[in-house]
Amino acid sequence: MTFEGIDKILNSLTRQEGWDDYQHYRQIILCWQKSVSPRLLHKTRVVSLSRGVVSIATAGAALAQDLTLQRSSLIKRLNACLEKPVTDIRFSSAQWQEKAAENSSRPPIPDSTGPTVDPQLPTPVSGSGFDRWRQRIHQRSLTWSSCPECQAPTPERELQRWNRCSLCWSRSTR
Repeated sequence: MTFEGIDKILNSLTRQEGWDDYQHYRQIILCWQKSVSPRLLHKTRVVSLSRGVVSIATAGAALAQDLTLQRSSLIKRLNACLEKPVTDIRFSSAQWQEKAAENSSRPPIPDSTGPTVDPQLPTPVSGSGFDRWRQRIHQRSLTWSSCPECQAPTPERELQRWNRCSLCWSRSTR
């Protein structure tokens, strides 16, 4: 058995079929990290490259839809950084769970707005429809009375109808 120098080993590796594809994929990952905000970077992950189409896993379906609407500007930002341009980007939350399963041993972290939040669950993009809806419901719930059973903010009509919140009422009817 003969030993070869590291330079010979690296040269033989870089000449193998598929090495250029790997290098392009690696470059896409680095450019994606430069092209998006740090907040968005924690909620996305480059998954694959096939025939010039980049697949990116997102932390949630709403985020995938939001990014799909921004696809053309994201492609422009990515291609400005790449030697070999990509033709399209596809966003999906389907492969995000693989990463969540790896980190499932991490406990939820407290959030200053109230209950504990699992860091693996998607959070809404600032200014999204969900975020605006959540803020509206939160503001509305500040004026609601509390459910006598669970102390949760409850609309007055539910208290008038069932003398408790709808969740406590549904539990009592089972």
